[in-house]
Amino acid sequence: GLLDGTSLFASLALVPWSGRHFPGFMAGFLNNGTLHRFATYTLSEMRELSITAPTQEQAGTVHLAVSNGEVLLVVDATVSKGTEPTLLYGPRDGHMELFVREFLGAGVELFVQLRDEHTGESLFQGRAKVAGLEIMGDVARLQHEALATHHDIQSHLASIASLLLSALKTNWHAAACVVALWVAWKMLKRGWDRSYRNPHSVGDEYDQWTAEGVLELQWGEHIHHGFYPSGFYMDADFKAAKVRLIEEMVRWSGVRGIDGGVRRVLDVGCGIGGSSRHLALSLGAQQVVGVTLSQAQAARARELTRAAGLEDRVETRVADALALPFEDGSFDLVWA
Repeated sequence: GLLDGTSLFASLALVPWSGRHFPGFMAGFLNNGTLHRFATYTLSEMRELSITAPTQEQAGTVHLAVSNGEVLLVVDATVSKGTEPTLLYGPRDGHMELFVREFLGAGVELFVQLRDEHTGESLFQGRAKVAGLEIMGDVARLQHEALATHHDIQSHLASIASLLLSALKTNWHAAACVVALWVAWKMLKRGWDRSYRNPHSVGDEYDQWTAEGVLELQWGEHIHHGFYPSGFYMDADFKAAKVRLIEEMVRWSGVRGIDGGVRRVLDVGCGIGGSSRHLALSLGAQQVVGVTLSQAQAARARELTRAAGLEDRVETRVADALALPFEDGSFDLVWA
């Protein structure tokens, strides 16, 4: 919403892991065809952070400054006082509940700056009111821990190591910890070795993940999170929980399959086609078309679809979700 061809996404949260937590963030700023990427696992540094939740009496504000070593991104967001939030469903204690407060539209104003870390040159500066903002939970604790952790990269790496070592002392298998260490190293190495400077970076990244086989090995055919009715995930079957999430979302949406008029389904961001194949079987859909930005994911999806004997009902294409090659009204259900 800043300018044509310019967009911003940013997320910061306390991430639970092995009975503890750590502050994690990711942000992406796209401008003139260049994607500037900032994330905990690429060793980006949170320089400044302040958060004030909006109320009827005061405006809500978020100020953050984060550096990836090459550029500094500064974001100031304001929610006008008295702005009513939209309530969204989110998972809580194993159930989907209406409690996520999101602020959209004219009540949200955004000011974004991008500067070269080496020269101090201003690369971008702009305002927008086409924005969405969520502020939830204990923001004071989030602000304190995010700054305390990211002030020193070495202490951040030490906290990750501490979490992994603590897992060794619990009922987790040592092999799982070794895998976690290896995956963590691969992710950190990506931050040092890989560039995210072109519009195809997402597809290129998933091409590499697919070639390495890491996601499929650890996550199975479904590259999304799981549903845990009990609220506990440590002893649950991770891959089975992913299937349960699909089933829960279908149940929650009220979709009734082919009897309810669902014959053609579009799966946006289909990965290697796990959800596409499951929806074809569970809904009885005549055709499910999955789209992904990754050539490698599409090729692997077709292999798995042929192995499942579903090639006459499930198709996988390489396509951009923001420029889909379909006419309006081509599908009865969109899954994303």
